[in-house]
Amino acid sequence: MKFDSELARQILLDLEDTPPVTAFGDIVLDGYSQEEISYHIKMLSQANLVEAADASGFGNFHWKVRSLTYDGHKFLDEIKNDTTWAKIKSIAKTQGIQLTLVSIKEIVAHYLKTKTGLG
Repeated sequence: MKFDSELARQILLDLEDTPPVTAFGDIVLDGYSQEEISYHIKMLSQANLVEAADASGFGNFHWKVRSLTYDGHKFLDEIKNDTTWAKIKSIAKTQGIQLTLVSIKEIVAHYLKTKTGLG
């Protein structure tokens, strides 16, 4: 399955707007299958951006999520502004860089340095 940076960002945004919960739960987003969402939750978990659990079984692939991690909050703070997000995507496209969690972090770091005059 291909990584979809828009879906990953939407999952993070939805988690930020959700009150803390004690149990792992599902995220439902229009236009995305549960398998696509689960795959991205797994990727976000592997990047330590969300607290999630593998609930797969009986031939199905299913990940559930509880909350953002501290790193997830920091990462989301850098990409939640729509203008900044559009700039990150534009930089990636201009440079021919595929948007992955690693490349997004690198582009954000570079963009914020140049924006603040520290780079």
